[in-house]
Amino acid sequence: MLKNLSIKNIALISNLSVDLGENLCVLTGETGAGKSIIVDSLAFVLGGKADKSLIKFGEEKATVEAVFEVEENSVTLSVLKEFGFDDQDTTVVLFRAMNLQGKNECRINGRVCTLSVLKAVACTLVDIFGQSDHVNLLRTDTHLTIIDNFKKSPFEEELTAVVSQYKQLKNELSKFGGSEAERERTLDLLDYEIKEITRAELSENEEEELMATKDKVANVEKIAEALKGCLAHLNQSCNISSELWLASNSLQGVQKYDSDLDSVAARLQSAKYELDDLTEIIESKISECDYNPAHVDKIMERLDEIKRLKRKYGGTVTAVLDYLEQAKDKYGRLVDATAQIEEINGKMEQLKAKAYELSKKLSQFRKDSAEEFCELVKKELSDLGMKNATFSAVFSEEPSLESFLPSEKGFDSVEFMFSANKGEPQKPLAKVISGGEMSRFLLAVKNITAKIENIPTMVFDEIDVGLSGTVAQMVAIKLANVSRKYQCIVITHLPQVAAMGDNNYFINKFVENEKTVSQVTVADIELKTREVARLMGGENIGEYGIKHAGEMLNWADKIKASL
Repeated sequence: MLKNLSIKNIALISNLSVDLGENLCVLTGETGAGKSIIVDSLAFVLGGKADKSLIKFGEEKATVEAVFEVEENSVTLSVLKEFGFDDQDTTVVLFRAMNLQGKNECRINGRVCTLSVLKAVACTLVDIFGQSDHVNLLRTDTHLTIIDNFKKSPFEEELTAVVSQYKQLKNELSKFGGSEAERERTLDLLDYEIKEITRAELSENEEEELMATKDKVANVEKIAEALKGCLAHLNQSCNISSELWLASNSLQGVQKYDSDLDSVAARLQSAKYELDDLTEIIESKISECDYNPAHVDKIMERLDEIKRLKRKYGGTVTAVLDYLEQAKDKYGRLVDATAQIEEINGKMEQLKAKAYELSKKLSQFRKDSAEEFCELVKKELSDLGMKNATFSAVFSEEPSLESFLPSEKGFDSVEFMFSANKGEPQKPLAKVISGGEMSRFLLAVKNITAKIENIPTMVFDEIDVGLSGTVAQMVAIKLANVSRKYQCIVITHLPQVAAMGDNNYFINKFVENEKTVSQVTVADIELKTREVARLMGGENIGEYGIKHAGEMLNWADKIKASL
């Protein structure tokens, strides 16, 4: 059960610590006083969705701490052990903080944990029911979940395993192109891609070489002018090559007198040959400087083709060539995969048939469970003043094996049908149930499922809206009855529920230092009496109002004594 809730800087609450008792804890106060803020704070520390708007204005950080007392053999301790919390203390402390940047800090028993771990532990401790649960119960996609949660099916685990195998084979089959038609389409596509890339005859360095050629062609006039200028300088005024030859020959008569002159003569001859070679290269380069538009167009077309293939099959030529090898490998596997595909298809058909039979068994189990569940709901509704209400679960038509798609949930869909009055036909729950009826219906369902889920603390956030009179008394009795086994925390505007409380808390707001704040007061018998009287007749409470409230408290005490 929840022993203490400490809240700092949440909405109107600056600093609040409230100790909660056993059985039925009732929170009352004027509309807007901050009752729902307490529930929002509890939802926050349990791992619920929250944003920085929850933080009190002017503050940097909001924190909530919840202290629970659990039994030694509780599910909570088992879950904690799974997450590595070996200190099996029966006191469990959840903590969560959030700053203006939206950053969360979560702790369990002082140890830092992730939000998902916090939620996993919290869901074994508290269940919160509010106005949104009314909406959820009207959604047909939740009806099957309610039936499944009511009784655990013996076929669900086996069905899940079979469907998992089926999906694995389906994924494996997809590697071979799926069905025969899909495989043929894949083969055609791969064949086209392989031929397209192969025809291009790509090479690793071709693109760089083409880019260099393109730059050279684009600057051909500039290159030609430079080469001609160079050649002109070499041929200017005299023939340098002939002069170098003559210079070398002039030393032949004196080389025998000085051995160093042999080297000089050789170098002059070498310079003459080098100069001749350079001149020949330059003349050849000049002859190559011929701008050919057709050649330029061919280069650009080739570059465009390479660019297109890169864009289609990878960011680089290497990636395109890798894709080609992969496509060839996949094509080969698909061509040779006929036997494997037939084997996989055969196994899938067997698993589909098995899943279908398990789904049929699961469906029958659900129908039996649904019948039992509906009878229990009708009994609960009768206790809540709806003695003529009828309620049933309508299942979808069973599909054929051919149209069946294997699923872990089987093939069922369910819709709840309801009639509040005798002689009226049942219609879809969402279309016929009123707000007051919905509150009782939710309480009836939760009273049944609570016994199965065995969650020690239940929070009811104004689910009794729209009720009054005798029905309100019945709801109060039902809550008192549930709270004998579970801790029930109830936010209410009904005096009957407030009178039934084992622990009452009064929430009010006031202005302090130019700021609006909320506070919680543990109600003694005098405050509890005045609060019940206020809920019955408003602020102007007279002597008879107090007396009437006292009578209602006596009524509640007698009911609780009889439970």
